[in-house]
Amino acid sequence: MIRNTISVSLLALSLGAAALSAQTATQEPSQAPAPPVVTPAPAASAADKPLVPLAAAQSPAYVRRFSGGLTASFTPWDLMKGGDFSGVVFPGPRDVISQAGPNSKWYAAGVAIQVTVTNRFAVAVNAIVRQAGFAMSSNVIEGVDLPNTATDERKYFIETEDTHAYYMDLPLLVRYYGKSHRKEGKRWFVEAGGTMRHVWNVKTSITTETIDGVTCCTNTPTRPHKQNALGATVGAGMHFADDFGIRIIPEVRYTRWLNETFQKYGAHSRRDQVEIMITIGF
Repeated sequence: MIRNTISVSLLALSLGAAALSAQTATQEPSQAPAPPVVTPAPAASAADKPLVPLAAAQSPAYVRRFSGGLTASFTPWDLMKGGDFSGVVFPGPRDVISQAGPNSKWYAAGVAIQVTVTNRFAVAVNAIVRQAGFAMSSNVIEGVDLPNTATDERKYFIETEDTHAYYMDLPLLVRYYGKSHRKEGKRWFVEAGGTMRHVWNVKTSITTETIDGVTCCTNTPTRPHKQNALGATVGAGMHFADDFGIRIIPEVRYTRWLNETFQKYGAHSRRDQVEIMITIGF
């Protein structure tokens, strides 16, 4: 009897423990899933990097494709030549003994444009305004000395002339640089081409004094011998560039004019022209 009672008690305790264990298992929270593991992408190798275009990797141009600036020009020789003249001219006829002297400005100014064509060649264009002039004094005998006449019907007078005019010089030159336009630093160049000269705004003052003391004046402009003249030009110079992009271009040019702009008595336009120029470009 006692043994049966103990057996029943042990069985009840076992069943209670099993029930309690099942209830605890149902009340425990479910474990959260582990976060996914992110594997970093492998670093791109040098071979996988995009290629830089060759043009982008080149150095900047020290002689730009297009550039412009202001030019100052200085002529050590006067644009006109003076001299003596003696002869008979027509209409009239006029027997003239004349002496002329130059009276031009030795400085001039203008603009410059340059276009780079190839790695070493460029085309340069200028427009330069100059002032030229001359002063002349002439002893004039006008008319014909007729034989077998009691009186001299010819006119005697002294003529003083002062003429000034403006020149517009338009040189078109091809330049060859001694260094590539993309290489840093100063460089030399030589140039050759042609120049056209246009004459405009001619002003003349002529004072005439007769042997009787009568003085009069006229302002009729002296007619140029050639309104437009052509010349062949050569030159050489240097090209400097600073850190701010300013270009300084000193040069020397020689022009041989094929025509004379003015040609009157002892006054003639100079056919050989030497000029010293400096251009400040941007």
